[in-house]
Amino acid sequence: MLEAAYRATTYVASGPAGTEIRILVGDRHPNLGALLREQGVGCRAFLTPCNPRSEPLPVNGNAARISALRGELREQSCAIREGAGGGEGTDWPPEPSFLLVGISRSQATAAAERYEQYAFVSASWTGRTGLDCRPGVVKLTCDNPTLRVGCGQ
Repeated sequence: MLEAAYRATTYVASGPAGTEIRILVGDRHPNLGALLREQGVGCRAFLTPCNPRSEPLPVNGNAARISALRGELREQSCAIREGAGGGEGTDWPPEPSFLLVGISRSQATAAAERYEQYAFVSASWTGRTGLDCRPGVVKLTCDNPTLRVGCGQ
């Protein structure tokens, strides 16, 4: 059920020149690929610090986590775009999130671990997206590791 929720979620972030980038796990997103190539980077991650272990937190608890992650990300060499992830027809509210352009897989995984997230969405310069899971945390079917080519370790 948790995996189905991740895969049914639409991840939305601000794009260049006021555009919107809408991401579904497993799809290819040419605009996202173009953004990565334009920025001269090989990968990105879509990550939220909200609701650790998929357990709801009060708004103020999530706000503190968003602020903390935003501060950490400013110190890394990746572009940060504000976003949110949410599913259609669900009681779970959209989660404020970040589209991180140019973050390495190891940086994204470390952030997911610090903020107790089971998974995050990753993409390569081709615009192909996948679910990147934290090993041994919860049983999810993660996508082919070749999706991460060019994302660095």
